[in-house]
Amino acid sequence: MNDPRFNLAGYEILGKLGEGGMAVVWKARQLSLDRLVAIKTLAPQWLQDPDALARFRQEAQAAARLKHNGIVQVFDAGETKDAVYYIMEYVHGYTLVDRIDRKGPLDEATALQVVLGVAMALEYAWDATRIIHCDIKPDNLMIDQDGTVKVADLGLARALGQKLGVSDRDFIVGTPNYISPEQARGEQNLDCRTDIYALGATLYHMVTGRLPFGDTPGTAPLERQQSDFLLDPLDLNPQLSAPLATLIEKMMVKDCHQRTTNWAEVLSDIQEVQDGFLPTGELPVQGLSTIMRGEWRATHPGKWRSQRAARKKIVISTASATPAAVMPQYRLPAALTLLLSLALLAGLIYVGFLFLRAPPLLSPDSGPLATTNVLEQVPPPAQAAQPHKTPVVQPPAPRASPSPTVPDQRPPEVIPVAPPTPPENIPPPASNPEPLTIPPQGALHSPHYLRAVRFLDYAFELFKNYRGPDMTVPVFNRIEAACRQALSDFKACREMTTNPAAVEQDLMNCTRLLASARLSTKMARPGTAAPAGLPPLPS
Repeated sequence: MNDPRFNLAGYEILGKLGEGGMAVVWKARQLSLDRLVAIKTLAPQWLQDPDALARFRQEAQAAARLKHNGIVQVFDAGETKDAVYYIMEYVHGYTLVDRIDRKGPLDEATALQVVLGVAMALEYAWDATRIIHCDIKPDNLMIDQDGTVKVADLGLARALGQKLGVSDRDFIVGTPNYISPEQARGEQNLDCRTDIYALGATLYHMVTGRLPFGDTPGTAPLERQQSDFLLDPLDLNPQLSAPLATLIEKMMVKDCHQRTTNWAEVLSDIQEVQDGFLPTGELPVQGLSTIMRGEWRATHPGKWRSQRAARKKIVISTASATPAAVMPQYRLPAALTLLLSLALLAGLIYVGFLFLRAPPLLSPDSGPLATTNVLEQVPPPAQAAQPHKTPVVQPPAPRASPSPTVPDQRPPEVIPVAPPTPPENIPPPASNPEPLTIPPQGALHSPHYLRAVRFLDYAFELFKNYRGPDMTVPVFNRIEAACRQALSDFKACREMTTNPAAVEQDLMNCTRLLASARLSTKMARPGTAAPAGLPPLPS
C-alpha cells in the first residue's frame, strides 16, 4: 500500500529506506515492469530553495550519464506539484558503514577487494565523463547481495570545468572526515586526485574501524585534514600488512601535486598489495601524507621496503593444460652444472654464428626485434593480418598468425604458433577491458608483440566465458598466467622499440583485465568446480 506521505503514479510505495538532511529515499515497486526500485525525493523543506533544486537535478543528471555495474543506475526523473524525484536501481544489500558498525573492521583481503571495485567504478566515471564524486565515504558505498560494490549518492559530483553556483563558491561541500585538503580549502579546480584521497581515508576507516579525525566534532576535521596527521594503521590493527599501510599513506598525500595522479596507478598499486608487494613508484617522504608512519615502519625500513625487490617467477607450460606454477629451486651437482654450462656456451656460439650469416634487415621500420627471415613471411600491408581493435560489446575476431613456413636459420625463439580460436556467440562481460591499440609498424612485426597479443586474447576469451559466478580459482590462475606472460612480452617490446608509448595501452589492458578477473573470482559461488575442457595455454 502506498505511503500517505508520498505517492507517485505507476509505483507502489513500500516504505522508507532512509532519510538525510536534504532527501528521502523510498522503496517502491514499478507496476509496469514488476520490479523493485528506489525513489529519491527532495525533502519538502527544500522545495522552495533554488540552490537545493539545482543540486538535486544535477545529481540525477550526473548519475544518468554513467552506465557502469559499480555505480547505482538512474532510470528516470521528474517533478510533480508536491515533489521532485528521480528513480534509481534498488540495491539488495547494505552500506559499508553498516557493515563496519555491525562487525567491526574488515579484514585486509576483503577491504582491498572493495576498494578495487570502487576504484574501477570511479576510473570509469573520470575517463568517460570527467566526473568526480566529491563525497566518497563508507555511507555512499553499497554492497549488493551478490557481493558487487556500488557507488551511490552523486549529489556533490561535478564535471571537470563545470561552472559552479553561488553556494558552491561560498561554502565547502563534502564530508569533513574524508575530504581532501584541497577540497577543504575550497579550491575549485579539482580532479580525480580528490577522490583518490577520499578513497584512501575510506580504506583507513574500513581496516581500522576508526573514523578519520572522528575525535573532533563538527567541521574541525576540515582544518586537521590540511595540517594534522592520523596514526599508522599498523599501530591500530597489527593484523594489517606494511604494503597496505603504505598504500593508504600514498593515497592520502596532502599535496595533490605529489599524490597518485590517476586511477590506473591506484589499480596497479592495489593489485601489488594484493600480491603481497609494496605499491610501485617512489614512496612518500615521511610527513607529506596525512598518515604518520608508525614506529615499526620508521625504525625497520629494510624489513618492509625490501619486499619491493621480491617478485613471483611464473613459468608457462606449453606441454599441458595446467596453470603456470612457481619454479622450484633445485641444487644441482657440480659436475652436472659444469656440463650444462658448457652446453649453454656451445648453444650461444652456434646462435651467434647463425646471426652473423643472416642477411641485413630489409628496412628500419621493421623494428628492433624483427629479422629478415621473419619479415619475408609477412604479406604486403594491404593483405597483412593487422591486430584488431576489440569491440566493447562484441567478442574479438580470431587473429591471423604469421606463416609457419620460415627459413632454417631463423632464431629458435621466433617460432610463431597460432592462437586458440575464440568460441562464437559468447555474450560480452559486464565490464570489458579497453580495446587493444594498434602499435606502430615496427611493433607489428615483433615476435614478442605477437606472442603477447596471443596470450592477452587467450586471457580475454577465458574471462568472457567464465566471468562472474562461473569464474573459479583454476580459471583465474590460467588468466593470471596468460596476463603475466603478456605483460612480460609487452614490456620487452616497450624497452626495445623507439616508440615505447605505443605499447602502453596494451600494458594497461593487461592490468585492467587482471583486476576484472580478480573481482569476478571474488564474486564466484563457493564450491564451484573447475569447468572441463579449458583450452590450453598458447605458446
